[in-house]
Order: sequence, then structure tokens, then C-alpha cells
Amino acid sequence: MKRIGIIGLIGCLIIGSIGCGSPKENSPNEMSETVYDRQEERETGVFELPAQVTFSEEVSGYSSEWMEYEVCDVETVPYDEERVREILFPESDLDDWEVYEYSEEEVFYNYATGKKNVSVGSTLNYSTENWAWKSIFGPYTTISSDGIQYKGSGEAADLPFCTIEEALGDIRETLQALGYEGAQVQNIHSIDHKSMEEKEAQALEDEAYQREQEAGRRPPEKDSWTDEDDGYLFELRVELNGLPILCSTRVLPDDSTVAGGEAYAGYGSTGIEYLELGVLYRITEKKAEPLLPYGQILNILVERYNNLIVDSPTVVSDVQLAYYPIIENEQRKLLPVWAFKAETGTTSQYIYINAIDGTEL
Repeated sequence: MKRIGIIGLIGCLIIGSIGCGSPKENSPNEMSETVYDRQEERETGVFELPAQVTFSEEVSGYSSEWMEYEVCDVETVPYDEERVREILFPESDLDDWEVYEYSEEEVFYNYATGKKNVSVGSTLNYSTENWAWKSIFGPYTTISSDGIQYKGSGEAADLPFCTIEEALGDIRETLQALGYEGAQVQNIHSIDHKSMEEKEAQALEDEAYQREQEAGRRPPEKDSWTDEDDGYLFELRVELNGLPILCSTRVLPDDSTVAGGEAYAGYGSTGIEYLELGVLYRITEKKAEPLLPYGQILNILVERYNNLIVDSPTVVSDVQLAYYPIIENEQRKLLPVWAFKAETGTTSQYIYINAIDGTEL
């Protein structure tokens, strides 16, 4: 193998294996008191929001069943490069792969041909030449720490080359073989070749795009578009110990990084054409901690918006209890948080509030 010493770190999405949580429910009396208190607070004006911000019924009418949840100590498990080679690059020899050593703990194995490429270590990234057009002319503009930012509606429908269920079955089988477990499908996006053909025609008229193409940072103009160019993009989310890990890679104040549980898989007429999978988490220790009442968490969210200048209409549209990865005293942990989805125009972001002490993360 070719060994190349490099200082740096690859950005990633992080994946864990599924487990089971152990929530404790409020009694019926406790739950009704919580709902009554929230209604009283709204009548007294505690829930008054800036004019530009609204809560959907899913958020304002939500009733939490959680009284406590477990904080988890975790460790990361690297992918098996030999298994990855057998599944994604069986025609190659591992001795021909380049080895990038970022540190004693961070080692990545890379291999590329003109048709496809893979990078595997604590994360796994794989792409084929067929995905190049879908990545530019597909339904999204970028994959960020807050998920996909979409160009279109991202609607899902069966395509001629195979059904969604057939594609998803192949993806699930491959992920399991790669050691990636606990993934739940969040969104499915059909990528139609006719739409991509229209977008390419528009892009080719743009001088900036032409310069990017000449520099080799954009794929060459496609000769023709057919049903064989259709595809699916699957947005995945990992669950661990019964809760989803919502956020992607975060940079902490000390410049260390910790990653979340979102991942993406692309599928086309040739099979799996794109994978972006993150770190596999393994739980080493769990400790149950009491959670703040949900009504108190909602007041904290209201106070947040009352301290901001909000210029555009914003809808806080969804809420769920989730795990947020942190590093504390060099120990990786999964912390239970309330995750609120705020939508402004065509973009969205998550607001994370510590479910134990109410601080915003």
C-alpha cells in the first residue's frame, strides 16, 4: 500500500448502530397537569412570540412522555477496509490502495479509478461517475450540518429502472454488509433525467459554470439523457439507544470535531452510486438523568426568539427528543436534547436545547 502522511481531518457524517431506549412515562395525572400549565402560560402571555415567528401545532401542542433518559458514553469504531473493498471495489487489490495517516487513531484507505472512488476509515465516502450529474442537477444544492438544502420539492415516486422498494432493499443489504446498522429512512427523493437535462441546459449558458467545467470541477456535457440516468437519493438517520442522532459534524471551541447520525445513499440504474456514511458509535456506559419539563423547554425557546431580531417569517415546525454528540473531558457522549426544526423560506435549521439543563447547544 502507498502510505502518505497528512495533517488534517476529513469532514463526515456519523453513523451508529441501533439500540433500545428505556423511557419512563408520566402518570396520567402528571401529564394532564403539564398540559394545563402550558395552556395557562399561553393565556398569561409567556408564549408571546415575535410577529415573524410562529409555532406549528406539532410543537405548541406537543406533550412529552419523557421524565428521564440516558446519557451515553460512546466510542467510535472504524469501518473494515477489507470488507469495503470486497463489497464496493472487488476488482481491486488492497495493496494498491493509498493509506492516509492523519493520526495514530485516524487512518483512511483511498482508492479511485476513472469510474468510481472510495475513502474509508472512521467514515465512508463512495461515488461513481454516474452520480456526478445527479450531484449537480439533482434535487439538492448542498448537504450541510442541518441536512439537505433542496432546489425542489424533493418528491418521491417510482422510476422506470426500478421501484423505490427495490432500490431501498439493495441499499439496506449493502449497508448491513458494511457494518452500518440502525439507519432509518427520513426522506426519499426521485431524480428524473428530464429535469436534470433542463438544468444542465441552463447551466451550460452560465459563464461561471463553463469555467468550472473547463477546470475539471464539473462533469463534461452529457451526450444524451435517458431513463437509465434516473436515480434516487435516500436521506437516512441513525438511531442509537432508542433516539435518533440528529446533527452532523460539529466543530467544538477547542477545534475538536464530533459527529452526528445523518447519512445519504444514492441509487441509479447501475446500483448504488453514492454513499456518505459517518462514524459507527458503540455505547460503553449509560446513566439515566432527569429531564426538564417540556413546558419549561418551550419557554426557553420562546425566550430565545424574543432576544433575536427575526427579519423573515419563520415557522418552528417540528420537535423531537434526540441525541446530540459532544466531547466532555476527552470522552465522547450522546446527550439527550430537544431538537426544534425552524423553517425560513426554503431553508431550515435545527435548534438544539439540552433536555437536562435547558442550555442551547
